Amino acid sequence: MYVVEAKEDLSTIKNGESPVHWILFTTYNIGDFTQARQIIKWYSFRWQIEQFFRITKKQGIDLESSQLETGEGLKKLALLGFATALKILQLSLAKDGKQNDKVTKYFSKDQIIVLGLLNEQLQGNTQKQQNPFYKNSLSWASWIIARLGGYCGYKSQSPPGPITFKRGLDKFYYLTTGFYLAKRDVYKE
Repeated sequence: MYVVEAKEDLSTIKNGESPVHWILFTTYNIGDFTQARQIIKWYSFRWQIEQFFRITKKQGIDLESSQLETGEGLKKLALLGFATALKILQLSLAKDGKQNDKVTKYFSKDQIIVLGLLNEQLQGNTQKQQNPFYKNSLSWASWIIARLGGYCGYKSQSPPGPITFKRGLDKFYYLTTGFYLAKRDVYKE
């Protein structure tokens, strides 16, 4: 049995927050600092798993309240819910620009057009109110979805969380549906 202790640097702590202090027990062989950091990295993934399941619960997608009658139906609903929860988590991870991908991996061409139109509408007049990320990156889309979910975009504000992204993604899907309808000739006599 090995023990790894991790303490957060006090200079990185925001006012009112407690520093991270983990004491991790592991059966993995820890022979040097690099191996200890790997254990800490693995443990930090646990937070992402917790966030994923939080998204599927009452405050998020609310899979628990489904009233399906068959196990097969519940499996299908869970798969759809997990796909949505994964997209929300990916948007959340891209919010700071550190973990980034091309938006084309996550959104269709029409959805990217809608994102571009929304970006123009949601940006303000000052530099602080501009989307700070490269166009067509996942971080760029993340900023737009967060703004739809209620995030103001100021650095002084707490970063958007998964529930903000869930609200924003819901609004985005409604707006995208409107975009699809507007592209079609839906009114016929």
